[in-house]
Amino acid sequence: MAKEVRDHYSRSLDGNGGHASTPALLDALAATAVHVTGRSAVASAIAVDLRTCGVRAAAAGHLDGVTATALTRTERHLVVVVEDAGDPECPARTAELCGPLGIPVLRVAASSTWFEIGPFFLTGFTACPDCLNKGRVDAGWSSGEPGQPAADVTLAGLVASEVFALLTGATAPAMIGITRISQDDWTTEQHVVVPRPGCPCDDTGGGGPEPDPVDVHLRAVDHAAPAVLQGGPPPRSARERWAELGRKRPAFHAYPSRTLTGERLRLPGVFGETTAPAPGPTRASAPTPRSPDLALVADLLARTAGRRGSPGDGAWQRWAPTGGQLGSVEIHLLTDAGVPGLPGSVFRYDDVAHALIALRADPMPMASILAGTDLRVDELEAALVFTAAHGRVAAKYRDFAYRLTHLDAGCAATQLDAVARAHGLSVRFATSWDASPAEHLDLTDDQYVTAIAGLLRGETCP
Repeated sequence: MAKEVRDHYSRSLDGNGGHASTPALLDALAATAVHVTGRSAVASAIAVDLRTCGVRAAAAGHLDGVTATALTRTERHLVVVVEDAGDPECPARTAELCGPLGIPVLRVAASSTWFEIGPFFLTGFTACPDCLNKGRVDAGWSSGEPGQPAADVTLAGLVASEVFALLTGATAPAMIGITRISQDDWTTEQHVVVPRPGCPCDDTGGGGPEPDPVDVHLRAVDHAAPAVLQGGPPPRSARERWAELGRKRPAFHAYPSRTLTGERLRLPGVFGETTAPAPGPTRASAPTPRSPDLALVADLLARTAGRRGSPGDGAWQRWAPTGGQLGSVEIHLLTDAGVPGLPGSVFRYDDVAHALIALRADPMPMASILAGTDLRVDELEAALVFTAAHGRVAAKYRDFAYRLTHLDAGCAATQLDAVARAHGLSVRFATSWDASPAEHLDLTDDQYVTAIAGLLRGETCP
């Protein structure tokens, strides 16, 4: 291996699949195998580039059963098929050969104006070549003029770089995606390839003449890469970035705030049971709003969406589980009576500082914010609006973020119900809502409401 290649690996090790050292990376590359088939000029150039990079078992040419079977004896293996106008059946033929052996096939193509990398073909994971071709026809994609020799070198470099990242575990592939790169201005487009209804590769069971958008999304997040292409440990830089996500919160420097008590209240009840009503005036004898007990509010918020903070707990350990310790569940407190020491009646809970932030100077009736729900606002002492910090979660989990934020919201809602009941409170969850809560809370594009809970004292849930 050329010295400059080895030197490059030593300087970029953190981005090459989390390998402990340059020798470890080279050993991992020695346990990989790639066969490139299809348009010969590009296929040969890709294989040469990969061998230069340390992939010793990188070959180009015709692929047969014996060669394909030999690939499976390595830890990580891959076939690359370069589309050839003179042999349009090559991708389908290659996928049919490799599918039963569990070998992923990466398709690449080029015209005089664009490059395409993807999708993968692998039985049980992806759409088949026939569905790809039908989708291209339906979308009006022309095959284009054949690529130029000068562009072939560029395509080979792009593909070799992508394959190297896959083999080292530096990235996990988007199995159902196509990346199209313009040769004119180098802009990039991402497209999704899904099975066509009625095709044997369609395992979603959806009906109709076109793929169902829900099925498309589920396929994108459920069909992970096979074991031979799964990513390695994330690099240190990514881990540090993700850790920072869990600590960073939007700045509200100009908004009044109040730090809540950090002492957790003793839970006098039993989870799942509502205790007898606490002594004090009832709604009938005291129709005016009452300020909620701040210590009780602090305990509910902390145990639902905050950190534990007790001796022996980890610095970022939480009462309710949340994916990646990112704290995707954000809570807004609504109470007509307000909170002592803060203006207005709408407050955002800061889980990092364990504080309430007043979002508006003037009171806003709960009835206005919750008008589009099925809650009886006149019965409530307060309400909690759960919102998802989608952008924070997507920075780590990408397409899985939407499902993860809803899973986190379900865990937090269950926790709230249990803690509230133990304190003698009841919780009523809205079963529907309109856009009013999001508008009144000034949510950003990467936030959305996931649950709305009304709090009332001394009544059981219906």
